[in-house]
Amino acid sequence: MTKQIVPSVANTMISDRFEVFLVDDFVSEENTLYHYHDFYEIHCTLEGEGVFYVDNHEYHLRPGTVTLISPNDLHRVLSQKTESFRRCYIFVTPQYLQSHSTSRSDLAEAFRFLGSGHNRFLQLDPNELESLLAPLNQEPGTAYGEDLEYEVHLLRFLIFLNRLSQKQEHSLVSPSTNSPNNKDALIPQVIDYINENLDASLTLDSLAEKFYTNKYSLSRSFKKASGINLHSFILKKRLLYSKQLLRKYRSSTEVYSLCGFQSYTHFLRAFKEEFHITPKEFLKRESQNQVVLFDHYENVD
Repeated sequence: MTKQIVPSVANTMISDRFEVFLVDDFVSEENTLYHYHDFYEIHCTLEGEGVFYVDNHEYHLRPGTVTLISPNDLHRVLSQKTESFRRCYIFVTPQYLQSHSTSRSDLAEAFRFLGSGHNRFLQLDPNELESLLAPLNQEPGTAYGEDLEYEVHLLRFLIFLNRLSQKQEHSLVSPSTNSPNNKDALIPQVIDYINENLDASLTLDSLAEKFYTNKYSLSRSFKKASGINLHSFILKKRLLYSKQLLRKYRSSTEVYSLCGFQSYTHFLRAFKEEFHITPKEFLKRESQNQVVLFDHYENVD
């Protein structure tokens, strides 16, 4: 029997700019969650091997693998294949990348594959990766300028990853051949279509017609492949998209229909249930850069 995947929303950070974590706790199906968030994630495998899941595909991680995760993508470390599995997480907000980008150097470019928002896997020499991350794995002191020096190391690492991502031979874009989720090639297409059409109706009937399949078969296949039912997946994607629109338009009455909600009341209720704050409170928190604790999603019971 297929175990149900319960996605967790990890959409807050301690910093309003970036966070760095060094982790070596054991990974198993019992202590990890499928989750998504509205910031960028850089997952660096330093020691050991594991299996990583991203939007309906599984990938093999080994020392030196750098995984670049775009906002709103369902993902999870599924398991570790060795006794030791040491990794470094770097979380960066879109606002931070944008504020440090220029017209010639977009720091978010590394997270895009073939012009889309898909994820990217880079393979580095393990010793080189350790050396690059060493300054980031040590908390900066309180002396004048040490916080800025720490940030310079982060920016250098981001520039390095962007340069490396332009070399196609470093990209690991093929999923594991033994991945059980690859049996149904239709589901990744459905997910891509949903991500690109969140303002549309996206009913089960319309999706089944779009992909020339039976709606009951589509519903079962989607649930089996992703672990979440189609309706819930679309709702969560719409709500994450609504946060992007709220940052742009600053008004919930202007954005609810743009992210596919037919009713303003339904949008408000769904937003509050998902994020535990109202759109108005979200905008207030954004404007004040309030500090909110980030929950480490691999240690949730």
